Amino acid sequence: TWFLYTGKNNMKLRVVSICVPCANLTGAICVHAQHKRYLQSQDDDRSPRKAFLEDFEVELAKWIANGEQIIVGGDVNEAVTHHTIQGMFERHNLRNLLFEHHDREDAPNTYFWNKQDKEIDDIWMTPGIEATHCGYTDPNEGPGGHSAVWANITYASALGHFLPNPQSPAARRLKLQDSRVEARYLDKYEALLKQHH
Repeated sequence: TWFLYTGKNNMKLRVVSICVPCANLTGAICVHAQHKRYLQSQDDDRSPRKAFLEDFEVELAKWIANGEQIIVGGDVNEAVTHHTIQGMFERHNLRNLLFEHHDREDAPNTYFWNKQDKEIDDIWMTPGIEATHCGYTDPNEGPGGHSAVWANITYASALGHFLPNPQSPAARRLKLQDSRVEARYLDKYEALLKQHH
């Protein structure tokens, strides 16, 4: 799935969520089997995983050729360092955000059933996008058993907007050392309590 945002001066940002079919699942209702049936009905003998990656790469190339900035996040059901995954993103100059900000050698296991300590969930971005923070949650914290991968992206890099910092008005402080001010405050407070029960 994807969302396409338009920012200042027609700047385009496409945010993509992917889930690459797992190659080693069996059963008639698993995603791999469902995709296989669909591909076979189209006279396509590719494996669902290979078909997804090839078709996604074609779309990725089109989006980049259109001048869009891209953020891709998701579950690739393979180590993110595997040549099929890493190579695809490198060919299109997308960088692995989490490895830019966190130690690649200390990357967590992002799926709780994964016994090989592989990071299979990640975020990739085109060069113009700037992230201020990013990270992972524990895979046992949410539904589905996967880590949530997250990033804070600057508005300026994503959409060309420079939003002003929020201004908080200065609060007027109650002057407790002045008994007249304190009495007026308590009278108003009591009246509001009675009015609103």
